[in-house]
Amino acid sequence: MAILQTAIATILSNRQLRDVLLYTTLLLVFATAWVCDRWPDLAIPAVIATCVLLGGEVFLVYLARKSLKGSSD
Repeated sequence: MAILQTAIATILSNRQLRDVLLYTTLLLVFATAWVCDRWPDLAIPAVIATCVLLGGEVFLVYLARKSLKGSSD
């Protein structure tokens, strides 16, 4: 877990890497919308998988922000 926190802290401290994180997140959301439109039978699994991935990403960003805030105090 510490390796992931370090990786996310590195991403958050670099502007270009933050942009890559944002664009990959948007790509995931749009790909999910495309799958839902193209194959309606896969809509629920695609949305669930996207929510799990985005939830994990949000959790890691939260932990990294928390550790960055704690180390700067």
